[in-house]
Amino acid sequence: MSVSIESHVLHVVPVSRKSCWLFLELKLTTGQTGLGEVTWFGQEHGVIQLIESMAPALYGTDIALLPGLVADRQMQMTEALPQLVLSGFEQAVLDALARLRGMGAAELLGGARRNRVPLYANINRGTSDRSPEGWAIRARAAVADGYTALKLAPFDGLTAIDQTSSEARRKLAHGIACVAAVRDGVPDDVSINVDCHSRFSMVTARDVIREFAAMGVFWIESPIADDTTRRMDLRNLRRHASDLGIRLAGAETVRGMGDVIELLDAGAWDVYLPDIRNCGGIRECLRIAHEVTRRGLEFSIHNPAGPVLDQVSQSAAACVPGNFMIERQYRENALYHEIMLPEPASPHVGTVPVDTGPGWGRELNPAVLRRAAGAPPSADLLGEPGAGPLS
Repeated sequence: MSVSIESHVLHVVPVSRKSCWLFLELKLTTGQTGLGEVTWFGQEHGVIQLIESMAPALYGTDIALLPGLVADRQMQMTEALPQLVLSGFEQAVLDALARLRGMGAAELLGGARRNRVPLYANINRGTSDRSPEGWAIRARAAVADGYTALKLAPFDGLTAIDQTSSEARRKLAHGIACVAAVRDGVPDDVSINVDCHSRFSMVTARDVIREFAAMGVFWIESPIADDTTRRMDLRNLRRHASDLGIRLAGAETVRGMGDVIELLDAGAWDVYLPDIRNCGGIRECLRIAHEVTRRGLEFSIHNPAGPVLDQVSQSAAACVPGNFMIERQYRENALYHEIMLPEPASPHVGTVPVDTGPGWGRELNPAVLRRAAGAPPSADLLGEPGAGPLS
C-alpha cells in the first residue's frame, strides 16, 4: 500500500514587528510527519492563501513520487510566492520521506561530505538599537555565543536613487560608522560581512568597497542590484573589489540554475548565495552549489528566516562540495531556540554538528507552539522597510 499525505497544518508564529515564522507540517497516512518552512517577510497572507489552495492537490500521491513532482512544479513557476510555497512542501516531503526510511535528510540528499557546518550570525533583524554601539553590543554577544563570523545590514533607509542629498550622506556615514564599530568591537579573526541590500549607486558602491576593504571586511553583499541590466557594472565592481582584496557576494534572488549561469558567465560575484525558498528548492540549490564550486567560486546558503529552514540549510550544506559558511538568524527572539526539540545547536568555534536524523533531526515543541502561535498576521506586519522579503 502506498504512503501519501493525509493532512497538513500551517503554524503561524509571530516573532517581532518585523518577522513572522510560517512552518508547514505534513502528516502522512502512516502518521509520520514532515516539516518545512515558508516564512516570507511581509507576504504572510499570500503564503497562507497559497498553502491552503495548493495542499489538497498533493494529497493521495505516493510520497516517494512527490519530491520529483514538486521539483518539476517549482521549475515551472514564474512567480516568487508559488515557488516559495512549493519549496516548503519539498522540505516537508523530504523530511517525512527520510523519517519514513529511518535516515537523516543529508543521507537522503546524497550523503554528507562533512560532519560539521560553519555558520555566520546574521545580527540584522534582532538589532533594535541601530546606533554604532548598539551594533557592536550585538556583535560581541554573537561572538560570545560561539560565532566566528557575522553579518550586519546598517544602511537603513538609503536608496540607490538618492545618494547626494544631505540626508542620504548622513545615512551612508552612519552605516559605515556602524561597520567600523563592529569591526573594532570584536577580535580581528572574526569575519565581518556587510549586506547592502542593493542600496548604492555605482559611484557610491566603489567608495564603500574601498572603505570596507580598509577595515578588513570579509565580504560585501549586494552593493547594487544584480538584474540583467547591471551585469557589466557587477563585473567591474568585482574587479575593483578584487584589487582591494575583498569579496563581493550576491545572487540571493536567483530563481534557478539559469539565473546562476548568467551571473557566472558575467563574472558577477565571488560568493553565490542561493536561497532555498526561491532558487528552485533544495535539489536545485545543490545543483547550483556544484556548478559554482566547479568554477572555483564560493557558495553559501542564504537564510535570514527561521529555525526550521536553518536545519534544512545545514543538511543541504553538509552535502555540497567546497561548502562555505551559511547564514543563521541570530537571536531575534528567544523562540528560535525554544520552538524546536531538541533546540538548535549552538556553534563551537563557528560550526555546528550535522544532524544524522531522522529527517531534519528536529520536531516542533508543541508546548511552545501553543504559547507562541497567534492569529494570522495583521496587514501591518511587514518586513524591514526597504529590505524586502529576503533580508
